[in-house]
Amino acid sequence: MGLKPESIGRNGKDPAICVDNARRNPLRKERWPPESQSSSAQLQPSRPPETQSTAQHRGSQSDFDARHGDPMAIDVSAFENADLEFDIDVDSHTLPPVSDQLSFLGQRPPDSQGGAIDWSYLNFPISPLGNDFDFPSRMSAASDGSPQAFRLEHISPGPSQRQEHREGVANGTNPSDKDDVLENLPLEKQEAPRNGDWSSDFSLDERPGYSSQLIGLSSETDPFLLRHYQYDTRDTFRMFALDFRKITDDINMPEPTAVSQSSQIPASDIPVQFVMTDEEICKDDVKIIDTDFAGSNTEAEDHALLYKIVPIDLGSRLLKLFFKFIQPSYPVLSSHDHNGEYRNCNCSTGLRAAVYALAAPYYFLDDYLSVDRGYQQPSTEELWGIAHRGLQRDARKSHLGLVQLSLLFLHRPPQNYAVADTPSSWALACSVLAAAETLGLNLDPSDWKLPSHEIRLRKRLWWLVHVEHTWRALVLGRPSHIAASNWDVSELTADDFDLDDIADSEARSCVQAQSPYFMALCSLSTIASEVLDALYSIKSIREATTLEALLVRAHPLRMLIQQWRQKLPPDVLKPTKELMEDDGLDNCGPLRLTYLTLELLVFRALLRPLAFQPGTSEQEMSEPRSTIFQNSQSCAKLVLELVAALKANHFVNFWPSYTRYQLSYMTNFALLLFVQSPSMAVAKENKLLLDKWRITVRMQSRAWPVLKLAVMRLDAVVWKGLDHIVSWAGKDSPAEILLRKLPNT
Repeated sequence: MGLKPESIGRNGKDPAICVDNARRNPLRKERWPPESQSSSAQLQPSRPPETQSTAQHRGSQSDFDARHGDPMAIDVSAFENADLEFDIDVDSHTLPPVSDQLSFLGQRPPDSQGGAIDWSYLNFPISPLGNDFDFPSRMSAASDGSPQAFRLEHISPGPSQRQEHREGVANGTNPSDKDDVLENLPLEKQEAPRNGDWSSDFSLDERPGYSSQLIGLSSETDPFLLRHYQYDTRDTFRMFALDFRKITDDINMPEPTAVSQSSQIPASDIPVQFVMTDEEICKDDVKIIDTDFAGSNTEAEDHALLYKIVPIDLGSRLLKLFFKFIQPSYPVLSSHDHNGEYRNCNCSTGLRAAVYALAAPYYFLDDYLSVDRGYQQPSTEELWGIAHRGLQRDARKSHLGLVQLSLLFLHRPPQNYAVADTPSSWALACSVLAAAETLGLNLDPSDWKLPSHEIRLRKRLWWLVHVEHTWRALVLGRPSHIAASNWDVSELTADDFDLDDIADSEARSCVQAQSPYFMALCSLSTIASEVLDALYSIKSIREATTLEALLVRAHPLRMLIQQWRQKLPPDVLKPTKELMEDDGLDNCGPLRLTYLTLELLVFRALLRPLAFQPGTSEQEMSEPRSTIFQNSQSCAKLVLELVAALKANHFVNFWPSYTRYQLSYMTNFALLLFVQSPSMAVAKENKLLLDKWRITVRMQSRAWPVLKLAVMRLDAVVWKGLDHIVSWAGKDSPAEILLRKLPNT
């Protein structure tokens, strides 16, 4: 494969000359690629020759023989949704069907020496399902079936809002920005000072009223999507209550187009951005801390307060609700110690308060409490306050109860579901890992001289810690602190769930039914840890900058996922429609979403080097690039189908608190697919997918607050304007061209 000579700059000139010119005129932009070098072989990767399978990919694939058994394929036929029964039919040409077989990388493993992969050898079959994905009944289509014909809320702000924004940009201000000092800084001060010391106006920490957090590489806000955004002269993309501050340019992207006002900043192979959050939206989180510790209660006072809020009879019922609705999918307690009896609950005041706080929302499913507490429910905020104070006390001791309480406290509902977690969430996820290691939970206790119920509890607690820490590291974009070489706990079995110790028959059947899904989630978390390390660590991103290198890294991960799928309970892979008929989503909904999120993360990594390049035509989209785009879109459609299929009986289930970030991945992934669309046809498909996702989450979030973060992420981009996130690729970008043709954009 042809590689760029290190001695040649992005515009084909000596880098030293480019830097010198940039310092003299930091806003001067050059056309990319330069006309004299647009077809230069040394600046363009070589493409594999057209093969029969490549040509087939653009036509019918009905002759695909599934017996080839591609180990790297996502078997979407197992998820086939034939499909959600919405009220209208859509022209099949509007949105291509989900592929029956998400072909991925072919059958031959990568070269053991990490060499180039012979794409001409690989086969890329795509065979359609029988039915297309239908639109929700709340959306209507005109006869032509075009994306523009659908009468729904277009992904663009109203004319007055857009005009207000553009006038603000023209005047050097932004209606949403309260920091006029920064916005009105003279342009000449944007140039780098000779001594390399920027003024305090560029400080991340000294901006009044704003907090800053690094946007991690695996974060639900994709830093590789943010490289497409149109930044101002402050290297800032300003939004309503938060801004994105770019610290480095992406060395792998073309030169910014003339519409960009970004100042001259360093280039790196790793995008570095910070989110600047208006602290006004965090006030409720600060107030709740004041409330939790306002009384400075002693442990005895908290114990008395807990009995006042939750009398003995109420506590017994709440404990039973916990074992019925939470313990089966989150087995954090020991059935031997609790056994559903309030008086026998051998746990601290803080742990007991957390158990009651999580169980309280299920009171309406208890025949007695639904009437007795129908008008006045226990104050969960007071219960969480007791739990919070208890957590601080228990942290000074060393018992398994500290890990149990920490795990439960991670699921305290946010004050505002539309606002991302504060840094304290990741701090607690790291603290619970530290507590687990202090107690030796990272060591396999199977042969230890301990009571059998304690051995079972220790194993379950470690796997809960592993799942929580790994997924929070992924969704928050933080490095995992769990090293594979430093733990050896064996996999869970059906015997590790205390079934014989559960007195209540209904709770016992719930635990028995849910335990296979929890074991599958634990196994998946080990693969998620591998994905984080192989595709989203700083070192891996610096080493794997080309598609070929990323594919070599992705191959063993796909093999692990394939092996994991073969061990799943059968209903997890059933079509969504069939699951809905059998109430199968009641058990496997969270696991299904977690699996699809991991698939999105793999595809998101593969899309990094596939940003649109001016001058690329659809005919030039060779394999495996076109297959990656197709499979990415198909995987996104599976997430859309799952979320659209959820109903009230699914919302009431226990969903981990990181679920709202998993749902936000889809928002950013749909935006990424649209921005990087390689052709006009694909851009139309991705725009339609984006529209459908927005209307789906908007409607579903009315009943399920967990979706509000995903809605806010997308609505904020819409408020700003989609044209502001596609500007980097230039006027020839299919996404940019499509937006110019659409109304109100």
